[in-house]
Amino acid sequence: MTSLVGLVLGIFIIGPIFHEVEVYVLSAVEFLLTLPFGIGGLIYGNSWVS
Repeated sequence: MTSLVGLVLGIFIIGPIFHEVEVYVLSAVEFLLTLPFGIGGLIYGNSWVS
């Protein structure tokens, strides 16, 4: 029963929410990478902390 509830929540509630978050993050990265003179690549590259 617990697995069924978790599966239904994952497919119908959590999945669509994270899909929308993914779309917004992808749009932000695409915008950064289209900035001129490599500025977007510089910002994106500096956002990764090791």
